[in-house]
Amino acid sequence: MKGWPLGAKLTAWSALIVGVAVLVCGIGSVAFIQEEQVEALDDQLRNEAHIFFSLVGRQSDDPGLVSASTVRSCEITVVPVVCVGHCSRELTVG
Repeated sequence: MKGWPLGAKLTAWSALIVGVAVLVCGIGSVAFIQEEQVEALDDQLRNEAHIFFSLVGRQSDDPGLVSASTVRSCEITVVPVVCVGHCSRELTVG
């Protein structure tokens, strides 16, 4: 870079700084969006579980159906899952 004219040096340094800034913003955006998607999925699953258990609770008088307390007492196993973003996650299954 010693033999470069001043304009070329400024252009190279500016391009490098802008590239690093875009990379940092991109990484931050991906992390934020992924966190928001996980929270949205958690909320959706929580709502569906609430609906499911309320329906099971209403139909617990039928002897052919499983009671809500039986379903809630099921053993839960945590298994590792690899997500699309090459990150390790844990999935809870019953």
